[in-house]
Amino acid sequence: MSYGIDDGDQVLSENEYVLENLHALLAHNVIGDRQYKARYIGFRGELDFFKARSKKHKIFSGGFFRPAEKGADTLDNPIYFTVNSNKPTLEYEEIYKAISRICCKKMFYIFCDCSEKISTWNKIDVMGVGVALPVPKFYVYEFDPKSFKFSASNIEALLSLYPKKIRKNKPDTINELLKSQWIGILKNFNAHDILQLYLSRLIFDGYIGGGDNMGLPSDIDAITKNEEGKYNFLEIKEKYLSKSPSKGFGMDIPRIKSLLILSKMTRIQYYYVVREVDDCESRNFISWRYLDIDRFIENLGYGVLDGGTGMRHEKAWSPTKLCPQEKFLYLEREDN
Repeated sequence: MSYGIDDGDQVLSENEYVLENLHALLAHNVIGDRQYKARYIGFRGELDFFKARSKKHKIFSGGFFRPAEKGADTLDNPIYFTVNSNKPTLEYEEIYKAISRICCKKMFYIFCDCSEKISTWNKIDVMGVGVALPVPKFYVYEFDPKSFKFSASNIEALLSLYPKKIRKNKPDTINELLKSQWIGILKNFNAHDILQLYLSRLIFDGYIGGGDNMGLPSDIDAITKNEEGKYNFLEIKEKYLSKSPSKGFGMDIPRIKSLLILSKMTRIQYYYVVREVDDCESRNFISWRYLDIDRFIENLGYGVLDGGTGMRHEKAWSPTKLCPQEKFLYLEREDN
């Protein structure tokens, strides 16, 4: 649907306008083209899952774990927050109650008022690099792990917990063709899901930002609730079969440990959901596969591989373990 948003030299659809601003966020928060592409591959996997599965399972926004202390591990006294275009519900209270078992330093829920079109939002240079981004009205709630209730707070209560990041005012160096390619891919997904993606990155990348002056970040990609009322955490990745003799799907070792700890402490099952593609270049969709984290760990091979750079520097070592492909179950799409 085209809303005819005037963005200077061109008229954009609403989705394209959101994605242009998402690009501006990422271009100032990634090392280069390789890491930029890795982010978008991850976004596509999540957006396609929401499209394929939303008819059967009730899906809730996942949240971010971001310790404020330099060098802290992901679950070492982290700050947990969710960014959402819906107000917190009783179901989110149940989810936060479970997550509070890992002893978070603070827990917040950020409701972004999207009742007005994004083209009417105030534009603010939240990164301090001369790039103004559309910002909605924020309504922030803090979760009390004793009463298991949300109470009104404000965005500064979250931001003040993190060291102030001084960003370099570097130019946007992302390849223009790469940018256009990924905006073209993502613009056809659901408008609500694209806006939700932008809002999450606005807080995480825009207001808080990365850097080595904070702990290791992580997130829950999505949370589902089935017809019996059972919640599940999801780790959603777009993957192709490894080229090693033992064909399978891998995960980096620190992430495996983190998911297992989170699953055990919250008593919520974690599932590894794979959007299988044919290879690393064409990335044509093949099927959806899944496996719960306990069986995934039980079937890991003994060898350790280099899983690639992902969001890290190209010379970074990413120790990864594989689980054979035959252990993964097939997940039927529901949008066919």
